[in-house]
Amino acid sequence: MNYTKEELIILPIILIVMLLSAYLLRKVLLNKKEGVKRIPFLVITILIVVLEIIKQIKSIVEGYSMWTFPLHYCSTFFVWFSLAEFTRGEFRERMKSVAFITSFGLTALFYFYPGGVISDSCSHIFRDFSSFHTFTFHHLAMYYCWLSLFLSEYKPSKKDYKYWVICMLTYYTIAVIAAHVFNTNYFSILHNIIPFMENIRLTFGQVIYTIILGSILIFGGMGVIKLSLLIKSKIEKNK
Repeated sequence: MNYTKEELIILPIILIVMLLSAYLLRKVLLNKKEGVKRIPFLVITILIVVLEIIKQIKSIVEGYSMWTFPLHYCSTFFVWFSLAEFTRGEFRERMKSVAFITSFGLTALFYFYPGGVISDSCSHIFRDFSSFHTFTFHHLAMYYCWLSLFLSEYKPSKKDYKYWVICMLTYYTIAVIAAHVFNTNYFSILHNIIPFMENIRLTFGQVIYTIILGSILIFGGMGVIKLSLLIKSKIEKNK
């Protein structure tokens, strides 16, 4: 865990704000109708979509870079969140799980290695749109995760395994192809800034590394589902 001075100051403050506001929203919204409880999630999703649209437009105007193309792991949040908030029925419930698990993965990685997620944007949040987008986009996604927990919106089901595997396998396959075609390091597919992962790539080769990285993504999410189902089962038994 290697934090800069700016990260040590700013990130705990933002985390406290997110947790306190999520707690207050729990007090206000927990027993409200589903439509009312959805409002914070809709707001987050709309903000994330708007930020991504602005990012794409700016890149087109300024000279498009394939690094901007939304195939990074975090870039896909606008897809999962939109499917979770703007669809209906069983599909919506399962996509809410996909949205939660992806944002949970971000949150876990972020506080382990923030610089690997948002680079040095903590040092100059308002210097330019890119820094502001990076800092704000990721924190909105993490706030989605916290709200899902505080408002008890994540309801794990065995069906989540199928949806998770299909969504992540589809994403990862596209990202791997695009990373090599455009020579762009989506999801750290071409190389990895985490030393032990990069050592795996250099030791065992690109193909084995790609399989291992994809397996971590898919089985890591499945592990979250399994743990969530176990917790849910224990809670129900204790009622």
